[in-house]
Amino acid sequence: MNGKEALSRGWVNIGRLRSRLPVICHGMTLVINRREYQAGSVTGYALQCGDDPYEAVVRSERNGHTESRLWINPMPTVITSSREVNARQNKRIDDALHLKIGDLVIFEGNVIRLTNAPNQNIGLDYLSKDEILDLLVLHQ
Repeated sequence: MNGKEALSRGWVNIGRLRSRLPVICHGMTLVINRREYQAGSVTGYALQCGDDPYEAVVRSERNGHTESRLWINPMPTVITSSREVNARQNKRIDDALHLKIGDLVIFEGNVIRLTNAPNQNIGLDYLSKDEILDLLVLHQ
C-alpha cells in the first residue's frame, strides 16, 4: 500500500516521528512535572494477564469505553525510613522517562499531547490526522 492509499483510508505513517517523539507503552514508569505515573492500556493489560488483546478491546468497547483504551495513572506515594525501599524508588524514578505537560508522545500507535486533568491526573489529547501530518511536514 502506498502513502496516498493509506491517507485515503485515514491512516498516517508516524514512523518518521518515532525518532523525534518519546514512545511509551503499558507498564512504563513516567515522571511528569516531577510526579511519578504509570502508563497503561487495555491491550497491554490483556497481554500481561495472558488474555486475548482483541477480545479485551471488544469487551472495552461493548462496555462503552471507546476513548479510554490508554491511560496514565498516578503512582502511590510511600513514606518510609527504609533505605532499601527509598533506594528502589529513587532508582525507578531515575530510570523513568521524564516528561512535562504539553509534551507529545507516541503511545501504542497514537500521537498524544499530555494535558492537565482534575486532581493531578494526566489527560491524553489525541492528535488528529491533520495535526499529525503538520508534525510530519515540520520534521522533514
